[in-house]
Amino acid sequence: MKKALTLGTLLIAFGVLYTTTSLAQVKNLKIGYSEPSVTGDINDLIEAHVTLINTSSSSIESKVKRIDKTIPAGHVTYFCYQICYSDAVEDSPDPVAIAAGDSTEKFKSYFDPLGTAGNGQVVYSFYNAANPSDSVILPISYSATDGTAGIKNINYSVLSAYPNPASSIVHIAFPAGQQSIIRMYDVTGKLVAQQQLESGILAHSIATTHLKNGVYSLVATDNAKVAYTKVVITN
Repeated sequence: MKKALTLGTLLIAFGVLYTTTSLAQVKNLKIGYSEPSVTGDINDLIEAHVTLINTSSSSIESKVKRIDKTIPAGHVTYFCYQICYSDAVEDSPDPVAIAAGDSTEKFKSYFDPLGTAGNGQVVYSFYNAANPSDSVILPISYSATDGTAGIKNINYSVLSAYPNPASSIVHIAFPAGQQSIIRMYDVTGKLVAQQQLESGILAHSIATTHLKNGVYSLVATDNAKVAYTKVVITN
């Protein structure tokens, strides 16, 4: 009786673990159209548009969180997701519903240089309010210049990372250029690792032994490329 009970308990525990792990790896939110890099005049409000897609068979209550911000002194950045929020708001309090198989164009990111030239970058995490692991990371770079407006073309792609799942170390293939950086974020949008890359090197590695089990986002950026992916850590 005790053996049967123990076996039953193990089967239930395995079922819960499998369900939890499967749920954590679900990726229903995708980026459709986006402007990962924008340029504008120092006296204009610079904006970037993003289309978010729900690829699942049910409606999703989506939210967005600004997880990283590097902007020059004197610049202001904020975002609108159906509702416009002040620059002090990092996480949108009001979810936006996206029907099954549908998309939304309600997100806009704004940068106000207030008359000062400079470059900056903001990283957003779009996520399912009911399952924050179902998320997608999008870095947006901007440049405020004197008398020039327009959109700068940037190569936006999927980052190659292996092994996945990873237990102690994850390897990344990214052709590093000048000022290349790889950042790793957990499901809450917290920056857990950051590494400056050596120019001209393709293969890079990040130790993961100090991380909790879960799903993490990797974002690699430089002046001409942005690449991202997700990895599962199982230490």
